[in-house]
Amino acid sequence: MSELKKILLTGVGAPGVQGTIYALRSLGATIVGTDADSMAVGQYLCDAFHTLPLAKDEHAYLSALQSLCRQEQIDVVVPQNTAELLLLATHKADFEATGTRILVSDKDSIERANNKYHLLQTARSLGIQTTDYALCDTFAELEQQVLSRRNKGQLTVVKPPCGNGSRGVRIIIDAHARDRKHDFYHQKPSALYCTLEELHTILGDSFPELLVMDYLEGDEYTVDVLRTEDAFVALPRKREVMRSGITFRASLECNEAIIDASRQLAEALDLRYCFGFQFKKDHNGVPQLLECNPRVQGTMVMSAFAGANIIAQSVRSLMGEPVDAMSIDWNTRLVRYWGAVGVNESGVVKI
Repeated sequence: MSELKKILLTGVGAPGVQGTIYALRSLGATIVGTDADSMAVGQYLCDAFHTLPLAKDEHAYLSALQSLCRQEQIDVVVPQNTAELLLLATHKADFEATGTRILVSDKDSIERANNKYHLLQTARSLGIQTTDYALCDTFAELEQQVLSRRNKGQLTVVKPPCGNGSRGVRIIIDAHARDRKHDFYHQKPSALYCTLEELHTILGDSFPELLVMDYLEGDEYTVDVLRTEDAFVALPRKREVMRSGITFRASLECNEAIIDASRQLAEALDLRYCFGFQFKKDHNGVPQLLECNPRVQGTMVMSAFAGANIIAQSVRSLMGEPVDAMSIDWNTRLVRYWGAVGVNESGVVKI
């Protein structure tokens, strides 16, 4: 392999950072972590740590990251935050000019993959199954969409087309059809569900465009994908238990329909290296595309457990090396648990 000394991993305060670090350790490189939060847990898991400005402050973020890459002589940047992907894709040639490569697809691919509406349009043009969806920017339009679904006994979910991390996602319920007193006593508090009236109070009569979709109640799948010049691998994992949007129990499933759809989408979008898609089954058990994560995913380490370390193999490909042959154990399961780092004057203790 081309000499690889240092990897810079961004967003090391993410819940799944330990898994990403585990996957990268197989490359034998020093791992430098970064985050906007000076208390990000990844600083205790990486070999070195630096704080960076938030990516929304584009000039400050780019300047600090480029300076750090030169200072630390970084070979590869592995981004974990959706907010920084387009910025890094736009400027990756500037980093390459100083010897640092960035594990990110091209700008056009990131733009199309990050926009859920355009992604669904691409899927529909390929004949890939999607649920019914529309864009709305007025409450009158949104109300019509919700009531139309309600008349068919269908719940509605709304989300920003370019949102991430469940921000702005709401499932619209009928206040009269749901026992909210029962929910009060038996369900944990959640901002995920709200009534149409509550949403109107939040959004007003007009607002930036929202994607309105059927809410699907079937099994949900995240697909870990590797696509390089000489390899394609897709591993669907069923999300059996989730907490706050994070997978806590999952199992691999060799679902050919999901794998084929992922291949078609990856080629149409020209996504490279490691990234993911999300699907959910409808009431007939048919997988429907939801969205794309054009970056390292939080539970992508599960693929490494199964014999397909697609994070490490993506870095190898970026460095000009061929992807190793992989033997996937489709019986692999994942169970996540809460860990912790204790920090005091005596040092650092990890559990």
